[in-house]
Amino acid sequence: DKDSSIKPRNSYNPNVRRGIGFFDVEVRGYEVTASDNPCVSRGTALELGWAYDVQERVHLDTFEEKRSKERSQDFRKEKKIPWHERERILRDLGVSKKEIQEAAKRATIIRNKRKKSIALAKQDKEHEKAEERWRKAKSIVSIASGSKKDDDKNWVDATETDKYLTVMSFMGLGEYVQ
Repeated sequence: DKDSSIKPRNSYNPNVRRGIGFFDVEVRGYEVTASDNPCVSRGTALELGWAYDVQERVHLDTFEEKRSKERSQDFRKEKKIPWHERERILRDLGVSKKEIQEAAKRATIIRNKRKKSIALAKQDKEHEKAEERWRKAKSIVSIASGSKKDDDKNWVDATETDKYLTVMSFMGLGEYVQ
């Protein structure tokens, strides 16, 4: 007994013109706090908080006209604020020196962890490359030696000594090792 004239909300009707429009822009001013974001090279980063005040409401066209005049050609440089200026901004906003120092300390710890992680990743890649070279050398020597039994014994011995020097000796390149 459902009314057949009621269609589901997500049904498509080609006769209905659909679109989206924007009329007003709400310009908000957000609170600024000390951050432990490690992307700054020194000092404390600035971070927007959740609290805000609506500063003005402007028609979209008016906003865009005003904004295009203010917009800088080199916007990236404009966003970089030196550490001492960030610290001054935070102090002016009432953030305590202790809070600033704690955020800077946390950022340094995070930054150091990132550096260590990157170094370990590079080390792992180098280790993987060395292992691949080792497998290739082992394959070449296995083909050249012909005897599987002798080959297995030699490879066990090789793992107990320097792998690369042993491989070079097996390949007849011992004179280059000494």
